[in-house]
Amino acid sequence: MVLTGNYHLSDGVTATAITRTYTNMKQLAQAAHSVLQTLQENDCDGNQWILVLELTNEAIERLNNDKECLGGVVFRFEWEGATGLIKIIPGAAHESLLNDFSSKVGSDLQSMDINWSDRRWIGAATYKGANKGKQGDQAFTPPSRLVTQGQTRGWPTLVVEVGGSESKTKLHSDAKFWFNNSNGQTRFVILISVKRARVTFEKWMLMPPNAPNPAPLQNQPAANQQLYSAQEVVVTPTGVTGAPMILPFRALYDRAPGPNESDITITAQDFRDLVRTIF
Repeated sequence: MVLTGNYHLSDGVTATAITRTYTNMKQLAQAAHSVLQTLQENDCDGNQWILVLELTNEAIERLNNDKECLGGVVFRFEWEGATGLIKIIPGAAHESLLNDFSSKVGSDLQSMDINWSDRRWIGAATYKGANKGKQGDQAFTPPSRLVTQGQTRGWPTLVVEVGGSESKTKLHSDAKFWFNNSNGQTRFVILISVKRARVTFEKWMLMPPNAPNPAPLQNQPAANQQLYSAQEVVVTPTGVTGAPMILPFRALYDRAPGPNESDITITAQDFRDLVRTIF
């Protein structure tokens, strides 16, 4: 599968998102609590999104930097111009899934004798393009791109995005944001779609047209490249299909592996462990 076209903020959410014209942060906090309550009443299934119009620069800055500004509701934020999109994180299960995924990758890197300071996850840090910005659910940066003095140096090599049952189209749009705005510095994006009895893990990468498969693992300019689904793993209560998933070391660290370093393999059993908080 190949994705074409540009990233648009509201792709995949316009039919379900609730819309608010910004007046104050209390208004958004009330909307966030309402969305969260509905999600919790429906086993974390349903709309996660609040589309906000006419945001001020001050409001954008606060949504970017103040994790408590929605009254304790966990959220992610992205914006384009004066329009913002808030994603409500429905519960601990989604957060645990993200934490366990990063822990699995970190554990494998530790076994390669890579120091903890050289394997940094930066959570929901904001990355900005032209008049737009976005927080991923989780992201990995190699040492050459670590945050210094509060600023990121380059884009993450790996980004993880999680969405509920109604979010597949939006997740695909998220992948476009990371690849297009990073100018190819982001090498792969893991999209996780969570349903009541099915969790799908998609690995997306950039590939030049007519290039051999697998795609190049080193940094590639985004222009004239295709976004393609390199792998899909589906986990249900009764089985796992598509495993193992390979995360290439060269793409993750933007360098060749050294002695005792190798690609990361996520096995079928690993995937069963990752979804244990879901079903």
